[in-house]
Amino acid sequence: TDQMPSFRQLTVLSVLILAMAALFRSTRFNALLTTNQNGLFSNLMRLSSSGSKHSSKKEVVQTNGVNLAAYSSAIKANGFIFVSGQLGIDATTKKFVSDSVTDQALQALKNIQGIVTDAGSNLDKVTKTTVLLSDINDFAAVNEIYLDFFKQNQVNDLPARAAYAVAALPLNGKVEIEAIALE
Repeated sequence: TDQMPSFRQLTVLSVLILAMAALFRSTRFNALLTTNQNGLFSNLMRLSSSGSKHSSKKEVVQTNGVNLAAYSSAIKANGFIFVSGQLGIDATTKKFVSDSVTDQALQALKNIQGIVTDAGSNLDKVTKTTVLLSDINDFAAVNEIYLDFFKQNQVNDLPARAAYAVAALPLNGKVEIEAIALE
């Protein structure tokens, strides 16, 4: 059976992630991946703590969206825009657009588009999304809406994506989508 990680396991993982983040911030890596003499992976990735045009400060993105709990709709940090999970809620009515998973998915994507635009970016710069479904059997229908939405907005290179079934979503939503975009 699938088991949730314990609080202790999550704490240890969090400490390890924070330690890795500190290492990357404090150390200059000229070539993270180096290899043998043929240089197959030589200079594949260059990480540096200097020369970045982006600030290490975080900035809350001001939007016209709906926050139904204690969180920011989006945060800008280090050249990225981190968009909180969006439900299929209309900002004007503050209610789900319908009970349909496809309608909710489309509205969640529209909400992401609005937030990314408010942050000064666009859908073409969305690099990663995570789709949370209350029923994994809705995956195909949501996938079709997702593909059509990005195509209609002239996004040819789809973002990387993960999709998960979850036990429940806030307000009994059927789908929630979060995103990461470039500034």
